[in-house]
Amino acid sequence: GVVSPGSEVEIEYEGTLAIRDWNAHDVVICWLSQQQGLEALAPAFLEHDITIDKLVDTDTFLTPDFVTSTLGISNKIQGKKLIMAAKRLTTNNDYEVGRVFDSSAQRQATYQFTLGSGKAIRAMDLAVSTMQQGERAQIVARADYAYGKDGLRRSNGDVVVPPFATLAFEVQLL
Repeated sequence: GVVSPGSEVEIEYEGTLAIRDWNAHDVVICWLSQQQGLEALAPAFLEHDITIDKLVDTDTFLTPDFVTSTLGISNKIQGKKLIMAAKRLTTNNDYEVGRVFDSSAQRQATYQFTLGSGKAIRAMDLAVSTMQQGERAQIVARADYAYGKDGLRRSNGDVVVPPFATLAFEVQLL
């Protein structure tokens, strides 16, 4: 049957980088909420429908003029901070959609964890808790349900999952 919180579970999985197709609401929840001192811009982001595509377009959309006149940021430092943070999303050369970043096959081992223990990312915990043994699922995890603003790095500092990445998983509950 379906597993419950506190259950030990075992899965096989493959995780890949997925397309960040965030709408304005996603941008506010995943990204803007993590930008210290800029959270108050949430209503303006929603009003102007600032999607991920608009956010990363720092050449023609998210310009200093737009930030000042349309978003109403009179503080130049805050305006620069917003644009620089948006640019960090675009200069993410490690972000190859479809790139496998982890899999139980690569590790030659299944992954075992206790549901609700915080040992798995939130998306995995939530999805697996609805699955039955033997069931396969495809999961798409927005950054706030995955590795968030920090992403995931190896101990040597190599980026495994870039900051604010949307992830896709193929999972089977064993």
